[in-house]
Amino acid sequence: MFMKKIYSTLSVLGLASLSMAQPTMQASDLNPNIGDVYNTNVTNWVPEGNWGNDVTWDLSGMVVANSSSMSVNAGSPTYPMANHTMVDGSGSISYQENGATGQYVHAQDAGGTVITFQDPMKIMSFPLDENVYDTDNFSATFTSGGLPFTRAGSNLIFADAWGTLITPEGTFTDVWRVRLDQDYSDTYAGGTIDYEVQVYAWYKAGIHNALASVATIQS
Repeated sequence: MFMKKIYSTLSVLGLASLSMAQPTMQASDLNPNIGDVYNTNVTNWVPEGNWGNDVTWDLSGMVVANSSSMSVNAGSPTYPMANHTMVDGSGSISYQENGATGQYVHAQDAGGTVITFQDPMKIMSFPLDENVYDTDNFSATFTSGGLPFTRAGSNLIFADAWGTLITPEGTFTDVWRVRLDQDYSDTYAGGTIDYEVQVYAWYKAGIHNALASVATIQS
């Protein structure tokens, strides 16, 4: 099975900057704040564009298929290490630890299937600049269809480009693109399912969520 799709999240409309220098972003520039609410537009898949310095990415060909919202709430006592609960209007919940050196997922509720990480999954590394090249192993357990599953995998996180992002909602300068390569396996009584995921996400300081992302999933 092979799927391609893009998820775009535009937190500020029509934002533009006259400066154009390679930025360094700290956790305080990007980590979510309790009370934040973002609109999330799921669109057609579009090419992720080039890597490098002073790149212009034109994602204006995105066409919205459906929309929901993402709200940032306080952490849950069920997952004491998670300081934020990310609630998606489509029905999924992510319990995250967002700190000075990175962002980690401690649990995910995908419409009733709760994935609990014994070794949390790192999805961002700080400070964010051209030196970000981070690897992380993770493990989790969950039950689906009455069967217990064990998940094990690794993430590779690196900032591969910076520049200007053009979207249907506006143009954003001084943007970093972060690439996440994820490989993991789900093992259960019937065998093992392998997954390869590649995500490109664009970030700008002061907007505490990805401006846009393009995801490719293969299993």
